[in-house]
Amino acid sequence: MARVSRITRPLRAAASAAIVAVAAAATVAVSVVATFATSLAAVVVVTDHRTPRLLVEGPLNSGARVELTPAQAKHVMTVLRAREGSALVLFDGESGEWSAELRRGIAGGSGKRSSRNGASGGSGVCAHVAEQLRPQRVETGPRLLFAPLKSKVLALLAEKATELGVSELVPVLTEHTEIDHTLGGEEGISNRIFIAACAAAEQCERLSVPVVQPLVTLERLLDEWPREVHKARTRDSDDAGFDAMAPVAPLLVALERNDERGVYAWPLLTAAMGLARRRLPDDALPAVLIGPEGGFTTEEADALAKHPAVVFVSLGPRILRAETAAFTALAVLQAVSDEAAA
Repeated sequence: MARVSRITRPLRAAASAAIVAVAAAATVAVSVVATFATSLAAVVVVTDHRTPRLLVEGPLNSGARVELTPAQAKHVMTVLRAREGSALVLFDGESGEWSAELRRGIAGGSGKRSSRNGASGGSGVCAHVAEQLRPQRVETGPRLLFAPLKSKVLALLAEKATELGVSELVPVLTEHTEIDHTLGGEEGISNRIFIAACAAAEQCERLSVPVVQPLVTLERLLDEWPREVHKARTRDSDDAGFDAMAPVAPLLVALERNDERGVYAWPLLTAAMGLARRRLPDDALPAVLIGPEGGFTTEEADALAKHPAVVFVSLGPRILRAETAAFTALAVLQAVSDEAAA
């Protein structure tokens, strides 16, 4: 027995040492995992984009109370499952972006009711404004002019144009425009555009909603569009083939085909780069006109060709749907503008 004991004693000691080593390693592993989890949680908090972001009536300032609309309250409380004390992000298009906290109860005498995006009225849910996250800035994106489309496509157009940074949305009535009468006339068209633009502004984190202009005829648009031109000041000698006289308010008009009615259309990228090189006034934002699905009539094309502010552009060899043409033009203008600014 003594002999067996002498043999097994070292084995037991070795086993005990192994158990201690494994336990220590496990402790270290748990510590590492806990540290990693804590770091990951911190990253998640910093990069969490799920905080509800709402467009409300301003002006916003620290300590203000804003009552949400019934539609906003339902979306935040029911769809997003937010609770009292949950974080919110608010913006009004004028005061920048603010952090806020969700509270139950009406805003009270010093509070404001949100009515910009959705029906107004008491919801019993408030946002208590805390601190400013971003200051307001002026949107310098292009203006989009387009023939109104059917309701669902019209909303899609307004949504994506807002995401692509347009500063203004202008529905234009042409000979081939087919008005969707389910929208309820001119006011219904503007409302449909505005509601879609509001929702898109909330989602894409821009600080303002594009200005939505009332429906205007193409004839009136051209009559009121600035006709002045001035000597362009270029940053280098290569001006993408444009002459030295630049319109004060450039109007890019998309044509379905490059040789349509004998009118030459610049490739969109060439035109966009040429305009980006020119040091036009800050308020001379370029505008893009997208015609109806049936195209412009001969009379309309002639009127456009005679206007000194018009620059015809081609979007490529394929025939694009109106909304696709708008997205393509805006994406190219944004890319060129961002590169020029950099």
